[in-house]
Amino acid sequence: MKSCRTITMGMYRFGSLQLVQLLFVVIFWMIGGNAFAASFSADMVKTGDGKTQTSRFFLLDDHYRLDIIEDDQELNILVNRKSGKTRIMIPANKEYLEIENSGFQSVMNNPFEGYYMMRQRFEARTSGSETIDGIKCDKVIISSDGQDLVTAWVAKPYAFPIRILNPSTGDRAELKNIKEGRIDKAQFQVPAGYTEKEDPAKKRERKEAALPFVTTLVTGKAPWARRIGPSGEMRVTVDPEKSVRIKFENLTQDKSVFTIKGFRAGQPIINLDCQRTTYSLQGKGRRDECLVYVQNKADQIAVAVEKGKILTHVFAEEKSFFAHEDMVKSFFIVTGIRDSGQDKFVDPKRQLRLSITSDSQDSAESKIKVTVYKDENQKDKIDETDSVLNNGQSKTWDYPPEKGIRFVQIDVAKGGGVQVIIEQPAPVKKADIAKKRTVTKTPKRKYRPKAVSKFTVTHPYGTSKPLAPGKDLAITVTGVSAGASGTIDLYTDRKKSKKIDEFSFKLKKNQAESLFVSGNKQVGWATVWVHKGSFKVKMDQSPSVKAAVATPKKKPSTAVPLDKGKAASAGTTEKTAASGTIFKGEVPLMAGAKVLKEKTFGTNSWVDMEVPASPEEIVNFYKQAMTGKGWQAGMAMVQGPMGVLQLMKGKSQIMLKATGGGQKSTVNMALLSH
Repeated sequence: MKSCRTITMGMYRFGSLQLVQLLFVVIFWMIGGNAFAASFSADMVKTGDGKTQTSRFFLLDDHYRLDIIEDDQELNILVNRKSGKTRIMIPANKEYLEIENSGFQSVMNNPFEGYYMMRQRFEARTSGSETIDGIKCDKVIISSDGQDLVTAWVAKPYAFPIRILNPSTGDRAELKNIKEGRIDKAQFQVPAGYTEKEDPAKKRERKEAALPFVTTLVTGKAPWARRIGPSGEMRVTVDPEKSVRIKFENLTQDKSVFTIKGFRAGQPIINLDCQRTTYSLQGKGRRDECLVYVQNKADQIAVAVEKGKILTHVFAEEKSFFAHEDMVKSFFIVTGIRDSGQDKFVDPKRQLRLSITSDSQDSAESKIKVTVYKDENQKDKIDETDSVLNNGQSKTWDYPPEKGIRFVQIDVAKGGGVQVIIEQPAPVKKADIAKKRTVTKTPKRKYRPKAVSKFTVTHPYGTSKPLAPGKDLAITVTGVSAGASGTIDLYTDRKKSKKIDEFSFKLKKNQAESLFVSGNKQVGWATVWVHKGSFKVKMDQSPSVKAAVATPKKKPSTAVPLDKGKAASAGTTEKTAASGTIFKGEVPLMAGAKVLKEKTFGTNSWVDMEVPASPEEIVNFYKQAMTGKGWQAGMAMVQGPMGVLQLMKGKSQIMLKATGGGQKSTVNMALLSH
């Protein structure tokens, strides 16, 4: 009778390339000290989610091989535990990819590597011996914070697990029909005629490194974007009557250091009113942004890089719009080594003018596709146009209100770069025209503003309010959402004949700021702009207003506590479309995402989702979203119908796999903390 050891691995979910979200962990650890003198073949049977998959397994001393079918493609996985290398062969293409045993792909395709990692990272205890199919095994249970994660049975004669079980779900991977016998060493070698495939991550890095960067002074007009290297500077002409948003992304693992400056009439603006003027980003993919407020009256913005490499976007800040005002949206689409695009919602009741100008940093032309729809679900297509624009060349599309366009999608092929401006003039109402023709006019009833007005505004919609000239005014704004920001402009009258003051603010959730304006200023009209999020506004012109405001301007108050009974219970995980996040608010949900399953074991959690997007879009979204929250991007790869992403922050990791075709994918995500 043969003997084995058993081992418990608890977080593993075994299914096609998703042995559990925990199995996505990228670190492989050798047992060390085990000498192999074993050789056998077997069937590897994986069971999970009501499905069973059978593959072939071969072991010879310190080598083993897995023959699997993944997404209708045959893969041969050769693992050398002595050298620490894994080779993934693709017979259909006669090519192979060599990676470290600790590599992301290695662990994703291999439940046994997951076992070794779990045993190294968490507490393992022996729970007696058992016999499986005539083989004696040690049963080992791996746990974390008192929670059993995995159980594995390790065969004593082979020093190798022959069964791995997730006790919480019943999913398992096991070796059956074990047949001892010497196996030809050729089974563990790459056959002649195969070519080595370049590692996708290294290939991407090589191509990105070859992209051009600005290293001198270049000038352009907003909206504009450029990659900037050491000693490079971009100066962008902007509208002095609008706030300017500047976004940065670090393109190197090293630190990038850069500064921003504002100019007015050719002269530098001293004490530029923005969050800060010197920036430092450490780690590839890290992002930041800056808002240069309209009160600066800057007509030119400069971004200069002292060290490192960054991508910079400069564009006019989109304010909220009112029914009587024109709507304008402007942005720049950068591609680089991959296709890119943006989509925007538009007002279906307005005329639409779309203008695109090619201005690529990488190529002399830009290949674009413009598609417009009647609905945001992109089912009712109205028009689609493919164009090739030389740099400096523009193209314009005009659509009347009768078309009812709600959604515009702009795609740019890799190597291109374009400026985009979307304009929608305010509609002219027939009723307004009729009023002008009326000979007799009925005197308008004089409107008396309320002494105290309270309301809530949410991006992108603002509002305007009449005020009583000659009365003291106190304005208090309170954040409804974190990061809410806006501006309140004060005028003498509804026609905005004279601007009296401007109140700009950025709020944390429940944080309040105030502005007091004396009645001597004769404020008669207030316009509220919402830059981001949602906030409450209170406009008080009651007799007691002066005593109610302690300081004259921008007094931040202590954050208002949540009502009793409304705090989230410990351990609750947000996962609904309403909350928009998962993993206790750490990870955002993509638009339209549907959470199918969510589980937590100790400090580790995983989620299964269905997302209306392609694997590449999902990987790009979470890479951008999470690096912006301080996570470091590890492996990020999209190959065929599958995309994978690894993120790290301190002792925590996020592993993501997206599988699908077209515009619908299944996403498996794990949050691992130690």
